Amino acid sequence: MNVNTLIEARNISYSAESSFSLLKKNTTIDIIKNVSFELYQGEILGIVGESGCGKTTLAKIISGVTLNTSGEIKKHLLTNKISPIQILFQNSEELINPFRKCRSILNDASNDHESLTEVLSEVNADKKLLNSWGYQLSGGERQRIALARLLVVKPEILILDEPFSAQDYKSKINFIELLRNINRKQNITIICITHELDLLNDFVNRIMVMYKGKIIETSITNNFSTSLKHPYSQFLLESGNYKIKREDFKKNISQQPTACEYYERCDKKSEKCISEVAIIQNDSSTIHCNHPY
Repeated sequence: MNVNTLIEARNISYSAESSFSLLKKNTTIDIIKNVSFELYQGEILGIVGESGCGKTTLAKIISGVTLNTSGEIKKHLLTNKISPIQILFQNSEELINPFRKCRSILNDASNDHESLTEVLSEVNADKKLLNSWGYQLSGGERQRIALARLLVVKPEILILDEPFSAQDYKSKINFIELLRNINRKQNITIICITHELDLLNDFVNRIMVMYKGKIIETSITNNFSTSLKHPYSQFLLESGNYKIKREDFKKNISQQPTACEYYERCDKKSEKCISEVAIIQNDSSTIHCNHPY
């Protein structure tokens, strides 16, 4: 374990029961599958993958909102605060009560006027918003007030779940700069969950790529276009650059169990991938793949 490790996850999994009315029986769905990783103090970690890959569930496990079914997650936090890990969820319209004033909302976390003014400045929100009702806020203002509510309790770890959704490109870049300043000035460790991999270049220190509940690649370099080597990571890069073709979505998905979750969609697959997946490691990355780029 690194001396700066805040979170240490070892072989964690999470399963849930799902009821299928047509089959008239309950089925267990594996959402997180044998995931191991570490989170380091002061870093910005990006977690990427398509919808349904388990990103948000993993965030809830890290924060303690959801308990993992198996495996172990250790938290080596620096303080004994009640809520050292905070999550900013993606639906801004549901984050703020429309019938409460912002001052009242923030007072739930702290009624120190000076600290409220300070945290509003940190999130680039006008202090005049303190007297605004929730329904009067724009989408961007709602997001900043919600972020301010989390920051006022001075968390050690801030988890952002799809923070760039429903924003134009300029707003996304401005929000990234805001988060970068929060990380640098307050030394808050940040986890940024998104499917927009291209936005994480020059923002995160390290990236984890998830697919079907597993971490298939990690990289500590900022230049993801050249550093990411897993075929699925390349697919994400190409989709972000609008380079994918119609046939890329027309792979036939069979029920054949394979060691590699990406087997049926992969153009580089071999028979070896049915029974085993190699783990290739170097100083900057870990790739779970037999045939990386």
